[in-house]
Amino acid sequence: MKANYDKSYFQGDTVHLGSDLIKKYDIHWWSFRYYSLLIKSYLKNGVVLDLGCAHGYLLGFLENDKYTKKGIDISDYALKIAKSNNPEGTFVQGNVEDLSSFKKESVDLVISKYVLEHLNNPDKAISEVNSVLKEKGYFIFSVPNTSSVFRLRKGENWIGDRDKTHLSVFTPEKWEELLIKNGFTIVKSFSDGFWDVPYFKYIPNFIQLIFIGFPSILQTFLGLQVIPVKYGENLIMVARKN
Repeated sequence: MKANYDKSYFQGDTVHLGSDLIKKYDIHWWSFRYYSLLIKSYLKNGVVLDLGCAHGYLLGFLENDKYTKKGIDISDYALKIAKSNNPEGTFVQGNVEDLSSFKKESVDLVISKYVLEHLNNPDKAISEVNSVLKEKGYFIFSVPNTSSVFRLRKGENWIGDRDKTHLSVFTPEKWEELLIKNGFTIVKSFSDGFWDVPYFKYIPNFIQLIFIGFPSILQTFLGLQVIPVKYGENLIMVARKN
């Protein structure tokens, strides 16, 4: 698995924009900012663990005087950059299906942005998340949304199918089942809207993004959690440890 996430992966390809290519104020920058706002809405201060932290951009949006930053990623290449972006943070090289490097019940919130779908055994990862979370700690994650109303329109170009490193693309009901099985209560389920243009032929992408993607743009900018599950590319779930 580690070989899939070397430097070439982060340089990007026809499937995804590699983290090396992310620039300030592009769509990915705004996405990291949005997930940091999600963290802040559930945790005012405390210990945050980012699963699959990559270059550490998400943690970089958290204030050093309020949050203790921790990250884990399988890529040595990505972790070197994460450490340079967050010199105050603690980073571990490893598979997120094994969080034994972190003390049990030592983390207030775990975030996982587009990671669980890459795992052979996300069930194990969720169990590990429960073990490192403090009582009533939060787990926030996002994964491809199989219930998206535009999934069929995208066909084989749908985000959940076109990335061959996706190993576990499940329904929202399956993710909920795994969370409950591993000792979590579902707090909220929503989506991130439609941003993966084009959805329609002959209509310029920028027009589609303005009109179809407006709810996504508004939610991302304001840090809201209001788009219903079926109206977006990714499923976002917030759960709390029992």
